[in-house]
Amino acid sequence: MSTTQARDREFIASMVPARARGVKSLWIHKQSLNDLQSSQFKLEVSAQMKRGAVGAQWSLEMQESSALIGAILSIIHPQLYEQGMEALRRLETENGFVDDEEELYTALKHWTPPFSALSVISNRSTPVHRDTKGRNEWIDVLVPLGEKDSTGIMDFPGLGISIKYNPSTIVGVAGKVISHGAVFEGGERGCISYYMRNKVHERLGVPAGTWMNTSIYDC
Repeated sequence: MSTTQARDREFIASMVPARARGVKSLWIHKQSLNDLQSSQFKLEVSAQMKRGAVGAQWSLEMQESSALIGAILSIIHPQLYEQGMEALRRLETENGFVDDEEELYTALKHWTPPFSALSVISNRSTPVHRDTKGRNEWIDVLVPLGEKDSTGIMDFPGLGISIKYNPSTIVGVAGKVISHGAVFEGGERGCISYYMRNKVHERLGVPAGTWMNTSIYDC
């Protein structure tokens, strides 16, 4: 077993018996409805990502893997990748988006994916659903982890297809448009879901972008 595999297994084991936990980079303050409707609401580094928190240490150890996920996004949806990187650039170079600038800069030092958030799900099947906080045009990237005897299936009932969802698989899906769910069997199991939040991009003034089209690959 490699060092990376051992770390993944140790991490997944540490999640048990948790049903699901999230490690998110940036999130909107839990303010009043009027504040959230304002274009000037504040963003906040989540508690899991603040200095000394387990999420901050974990994201530091995951820098290379998360950067690789970003590289994959740059191929399957280049425009979304650029939007995500632009959001990070604005957070780094412009002021006023958060109350605690120092906490933000600390988090940005070891946050490598272009996504504005990620969640970790452990040892559970996921009912068929659609995601609600992104945009129709955006793609989420799902990374299942687990032991060798762990197997999974991801269903897309609206498309009438199912695919293998075993460890070492990476799935990109327009999660707000395409209904999807997953089941698994055997061994410890986890999934990292990388995604973006529309409210974060709106607050940062990053353009929404368009649908991915294979014409961008035309020479």
